[in-house]
Amino acid sequence: GVAQPISIELEADGVKYRLCGRRPMDVSPLPQKSVRVRANETVYTFGNGAVGAEVSFLTARLTDDLDVFSRPVTYATVETSGARKVRVFAEISPALATDDDSAEMVTNRFVVAGMPAYSIGRKDQAPLSESGDCVRCNWGYACLVNPVSTGTSAHFMLAYDDVKTLQFLDREVPAWWRRGGKPFRTMLEEAAADRERLRVKADRFDTELSSELERVGGVRYRELASLAYRQSFAACKLVAGPDGQPLYFSKENTSNGCIGTVDVFYPQLPLLLL
Repeated sequence: GVAQPISIELEADGVKYRLCGRRPMDVSPLPQKSVRVRANETVYTFGNGAVGAEVSFLTARLTDDLDVFSRPVTYATVETSGARKVRVFAEISPALATDDDSAEMVTNRFVVAGMPAYSIGRKDQAPLSESGDCVRCNWGYACLVNPVSTGTSAHFMLAYDDVKTLQFLDREVPAWWRRGGKPFRTMLEEAAADRERLRVKADRFDTELSSELERVGGVRYRELASLAYRQSFAACKLVAGPDGQPLYFSKENTSNGCIGTVDVFYPQLPLLLL
């Protein structure tokens, strides 16, 4: 129930429109025409007769590749039509990386695959220090790669570096992608290089899964299960255990900090079995 803003602004032939978020308030939104939710991707279309835009968010939760599956990365793409000169501006809020909006935040700037990037996090970091009801992300860094793009096809990445992931029997264990000590920036470089390959692979997977879901339960079942796919996997964490084995845990959101509880795994069982 707390705002955690992400903003996308389009400038088409000198005219500005909002595509995502409430900022800047003095810029009018481009009317939304449709939304399509698939297992790995959500696609929005916008337009006013003169300018059109398609915005997609792709999170590749592909279970046959655990390195890709565990990456905390979402690819965002903005495709525009009807304008000759286009710029896209993306922005993330410090609220993504703190449970205390009065906390002092810091911004780090760096480069990923030749693209500018920045991350935002608390100045005073205390990983694995929080539990309790309704606790938001309170350590680590929210990251945005390529916040300003030009041209009718703009690409950027949203990511999150949680620094430390969880404790297993009093031992700290890393996220699966981080096993062996892989740096966050290296993971982002790999993700940037994988974008087009994963887009094609995810599209094929989503098309096949959508067809099977509709065959089994109809259109409404397909829509519901596609929405649940990414949401349920986002509520879990894949880590490297003490012996290097993959361990998969559910996370309790807006709850008491429990992890790996049966009541959370149970409703996900159809997807896990599939």
